[in-house]
Amino acid sequence: MIGIYTKLVTSSYSKLFYSSISVLVLVALLSITQEVGLFFIKFVEITDLSKLASNILYKLPIVLPVLWLTLFASKRRSESQRLQQEYAHKEALAKSYQNFKMQIEALDQSDPDLMKKLLVSAIDAVSKNASDTLDKKHGDKSPMHEGVDGFLSAIERTKKAVS
Repeated sequence: MIGIYTKLVTSSYSKLFYSSISVLVLVALLSITQEVGLFFIKFVEITDLSKLASNILYKLPIVLPVLWLTLFASKRRSESQRLQQEYAHKEALAKSYQNFKMQIEALDQSDPDLMKKLLVSAIDAVSKNASDTLDKKHGDKSPMHEGVDGFLSAIERTKKAVS
């Protein structure tokens, strides 16, 4: 059940990611296009950088939120794919446990220590919380915050190197 949910979430974040990329490409094309006719496309002249800059500035209120949405969808998509992998691993462990149990029973030996050892190792492996892997690199900061944090840490490293 959880596997189906994570696949659905991954699919929706993938669609959001690709549609955001498409909007960014469309806005970029519109930024460099001056005129479109039936059989021609006239681009903004590169010599007229002020016109290109003003086009980009006009479209900035569209580009920035779409860029943020693209980054957000990309991060969530990778998180849900990671969770999918974690639950697929747990499913494989459960199947392995079942097969090992059948093999132990096929030995026709009454060795409860072997069964206890198998059970303990299976419980240890399955009891690991799959979301713990996401807590290490959750990444909810905006690209601007990450850039400022990186800049500040670079300044701190430079100060330490100079001292």
